[in-house]
Amino acid sequence: MEQYHPDTVVLEKVERNLSEYLTMPPIISSPRTERPQAAETIESDTTISLKALEYDFNYYKISGKVTDGLLKEETDILVCINGDCRRAYHTKENGYEVYIKKNEIDTWPAEIQVLTADQGSSKRVQTRQLEKGE
Repeated sequence: MEQYHPDTVVLEKVERNLSEYLTMPPIISSPRTERPQAAETIESDTTISLKALEYDFNYYKISGKVTDGLLKEETDILVCINGDCRRAYHTKENGYEVYIKKNEIDTWPAEIQVLTADQGSSKRVQTRQLEKGE
């Protein structure tokens, strides 16, 4: 499907198969975004994990949790991989996830930065150098 570069993709699943979303959620690459120019670096306990997906060997999942108090209702979480920034998907309890194709990370160890962006204000809340599968 990617070769057609669609603007919109609609996923439809019949009710009897909804339970599959718990074990095999759809993999949707996180959208690219511009890197904030003036991000303030702050200390936090934000976590970062990089793992290969078990059910699709073409993708990595970068995930973690942002420290309590750093997110508001309208705050975006951005994940930059070697300078390539993506808008992360929010998950429960301040969590985030980014799906990225393995072939899009060409430099190892990869520098992963987690930033928060809210109304023009950006904060770099964690930076780590990760090896494959760390």
